[in-house]
Amino acid sequence: MDNQMNEETRNRLTAWFDGELPDDSGVKDLLEKDPEARAFIDDLRQMRKVLSGAHSRAQSEAPDWEEFSQRLDESSSGSKLLTLPRAIGAVAAVMALGMALWIPFRNVGINQPTAQPELMVNSVEMVETDIENATPVVYLDQPSGWTVVWVLEDTESAGI
Repeated sequence: MDNQMNEETRNRLTAWFDGELPDDSGVKDLLEKDPEARAFIDDLRQMRKVLSGAHSRAQSEAPDWEEFSQRLDESSSGSKLLTLPRAIGAVAAVMALGMALWIPFRNVGINQPTAQPELMVNSVEMVETDIENATPVVYLDQPSGWTVVWVLEDTESAGI
């Protein structure tokens, strides 16, 4: 076997280690001949040992429910219930906060002039003319929404 163990050999060794292959499957011969295979099995043993130790530490004793119940009773015996004066004070505080937030905005939207409708935006991207030496002029009248286009002719260069 070459120095690098392939995945098929690792899978076979893992299956043997987990007890999924019989002892006469040839794995023991491989372990005697190949130090890399032995190292792989040693790593699996070490991993199993670490994991089994972690599992046993995770198990703990059941909680003492009687002690827990006593502690709960002790804490609830001195509980501070919301009495009527405290409840009235809390409601008054909430109402005062609500009024403080409402008063600055109470007239918003009442008797306000209505907003002007947005003005139409007219757009002329290009004006063409067949007149030589002519300049097109565009006038956008936003209040009315009209667009006026006229052409200025250069009379001097036209010979007129």
